[in-house]
Amino acid sequence: MLAGTAQTVTYTGGIGNDTVLIENGTGSTSVTVAGSFGIGTDTLDVDMNAAALTAAYTLDVTGASGYDTGTFTLSDDGVAATVKLASNTDVDNVVYTATTAKAVVTGLDSGEDKVDIDAVAGAETGFATITAAGTTIEAAHFYLVATGTAGDADTAAKAAAAISDAAVWTQATAADVAYFVVTDDNSTSFYKYVEAATASTEVVDTELTLIGTFDDVLVAGDFTF
Repeated sequence: MLAGTAQTVTYTGGIGNDTVLIENGTGSTSVTVAGSFGIGTDTLDVDMNAAALTAAYTLDVTGASGYDTGTFTLSDDGVAATVKLASNTDVDNVVYTATTAKAVVTGLDSGEDKVDIDAVAGAETGFATITAAGTTIEAAHFYLVATGTAGDADTAAKAAAAISDAAVWTQATAADVAYFVVTDDNSTSFYKYVEAATASTEVVDTELTLIGTFDDVLVAGDFTF
């Protein structure tokens, strides 16, 4: 476990299979991992949920190269995260906890890396089907809205409009919680939805809380339930 608020770990690997486990220290605001792994099957595991955090933090592993699989667990303390990955270099897994706040993730590649939302999903095992003619928003369900239109994933207002355009929605019970993933031409946003008291066939931005952004167009298979 690291000590202090701003920590840097530099690692040089050798021949063989290496596993590096890094745990954040209490009150961490940044963890930077640099260096190169050697020959072999190498694993990098950074756990930002090992000790309590009280402020936004940054995890930067863009300077680490040569590992085969990386697992990066986000904090459950309700503080925002910035996660910087090295694009197109290895298999990265960003792991949400049940109470992870907003995470801004760069360098995560569709088709190669994963967003692990199992702790958020509970009993759900995948995205629910959206039927344009009519879909009921079910509590605890996950919905993927892919538009390909520039800007649709960039703000809550644009995302709400994209969701509303995807179907005629039936909103069942006030305060129900569900989740929406919205993709546009070059990015993805991940929202927690809390149903308003007023029944409507549309979703509005005030019902959405941003809990993740990714600088690639993700698909259903990029998420692990």
